[in-house]
Amino acid sequence: MANKIQLRRGTKAQLATLGALSAGEPGYTTDSKELFIGNGAGANTPVVTATSADITYYVRTDGNDGNTGLANTAGGAFKTITKAVSMLPQVINHSLTLNIAAGAYSESVVITGFTGNGRLDIVGDTVVSATRTVTSIVVTNNTAPIYIKGIRALNTAGAGFYGASNTNFGLEVCSIIASAPTQPGFDFGGGGMVSLNGCLASNRNAALNVNGAVMVVSYTWQAGSGNSYGVSVYFGKVGKAGTQPAGTTAEYVAAGGEISDSGVLNPWGDNTTSSRPGVSATSNTSQALSANVATKVLFDVEKNDNTNNFTNSTFTAPTSGDYLINAFVSILSLQAGSSADLYIYVNGAIYRRIGLYVNPGANGANHGIGGSAAVKLVAGDTVEVYAKAGNNANIAVGTDRGFECERIA
Repeated sequence: MANKIQLRRGTKAQLATLGALSAGEPGYTTDSKELFIGNGAGANTPVVTATSADITYYVRTDGNDGNTGLANTAGGAFKTITKAVSMLPQVINHSLTLNIAAGAYSESVVITGFTGNGRLDIVGDTVVSATRTVTSIVVTNNTAPIYIKGIRALNTAGAGFYGASNTNFGLEVCSIIASAPTQPGFDFGGGGMVSLNGCLASNRNAALNVNGAVMVVSYTWQAGSGNSYGVSVYFGKVGKAGTQPAGTTAEYVAAGGEISDSGVLNPWGDNTTSSRPGVSATSNTSQALSANVATKVLFDVEKNDNTNNFTNSTFTAPTSGDYLINAFVSILSLQAGSSADLYIYVNGAIYRRIGLYVNPGANGANHGIGGSAAVKLVAGDTVEVYAKAGNNANIAVGTDRGFECERIA
């Protein structure tokens, strides 16, 4: 007779009335769809979290990280942005807002690994100002959209704002003017899409530095001063409009980089998604992974396929050009010490690993991995996504699995 694993379940309110789970005891909330493991210390440890509603957290210098963060008062707000970020569910399917009050926050904020079809907004001032300062902000490996507004960075040991491998990352009226002649102000790489609007950088090596297979849309800046380079692009692509950041050398391009002011980022002249190759797909089919075996990920539910180039979870390039590829999955039941990998395959062979996670915690963890790459394809080339786990595991369905591919140049 097969052994049964018993699970305490009910709504979140019902479970709360029963008290904390025993050490190692699992619990599942039927309303918020969260899985917990009891730690034996009077609290439940979330294994995987996803939003069940819109959330706004408040951060103030007179707050306290022991507060709930849900009220814009000294007794309700968090004291640090890092604490507010740590409270966010890993899967964002709703609108999440971090409302940052005026003040100096001596912290390097890291935002990484968020997935989902919702959006995270970190909102400071409405204009470029020094009313809200941090040391730096680092945003990496997110497939959920991340937007930051009205924050000034003070970092002199590196970039003020750094982003890599984000599907959709935006910065508005953010700034850095602290003198660091060898460091960039805004620095991006690793694939994905970034937009900047109304930002300011002064006294840096490069106001805007792009180094990697990333697409950056650079809208009207405050010009700034004291930069060696205004815009520096190594291999990546920048589409610009309006005033750009000032530098002794206004623009520097190397290693196949590109700066365009044509108003469209695809050089053949159209700016409509319906007339160029592009696909978006997910899946409602559960999929198993055998330990340490790279397995093709199924994306059998198409959201769109502009020119009918996606069949059996394989994209075939109809024309030669540059393609932006995004993919994300959630690996279920990853054992302690096991890794999860996500790869882009081109013509049946590994092109690039775009996601890696090693579970440092308890057995049975669930974790989202994803990433992006800009890939030069020749007509007829095929693109697929493969996943691998260090133990027998499963790939989640629905909004926890997605594939996007579109020609960008």
